[in-house]
Amino acid sequence: MSNGQRSIWPPLNAACGPIETRGTREGGLVRHDVRVIDDEALRKLGQRLIEVDGVVGVLLGGSRACGEHTPESDFDLGLYYRPPLDIDALQDLARDIAGPKASVTRPGEWGSWVDGGGWLYIGGTAVDWIYRGLDRVLKSWEDARAGRYDFHFQIGHPFGVPDFMYAGEVALGVVLATRRVRSQRCRRQPGAIHHFCGTLWSPGCGKRLSTSTSPAKR
Repeated sequence: MSNGQRSIWPPLNAACGPIETRGTREGGLVRHDVRVIDDEALRKLGQRLIEVDGVVGVLLGGSRACGEHTPESDFDLGLYYRPPLDIDALQDLARDIAGPKASVTRPGEWGSWVDGGGWLYIGGTAVDWIYRGLDRVLKSWEDARAGRYDFHFQIGHPFGVPDFMYAGEVALGVVLATRRVRSQRCRRQPGAIHHFCGTLWSPGCGKRLSTSTSPAKR
């Protein structure tokens, strides 16, 4: 990092180099030495997150999951959970890998549909943790398959949040870590819903991390 600080998370693997990122001075571009988290480090982070009580799946989403990112893009990690979610353990983990000022919210603090999470910097890289309630995700998938959908109020979203967004995030994301859980809903649903559930907690499912850290070609 440009300020000479050492990463507080020794297991982090990163490729370090100067790139241009959006700065705070009148919206201009400022050059920083940043660390880009590689695939192995993402897997390690996913495994640490899955050890937190309540977390049943960790998914890389956003532009890095789709291979459409730029060097300054952040990392969006969906934390799929079933209550009770151990917020104290998540807080301890966040501070262990991102420093003593790191913080996470309780579920729902960002609104009913965005839920909650944390905005962290790990090894100089922006990494967002975003909570997703597993049962609500499964319900949105079932509703979408039946042609049911709605848009829900959320501050900052003038047209609301479409509930089918949850299913889309899983379809386009990259599974980093899963925990096998029991779901009567999945057991009684054949075909696509079984595959959908499997991507959340069956070992080995999900796309490979082949484009998570390589910038998209322009």
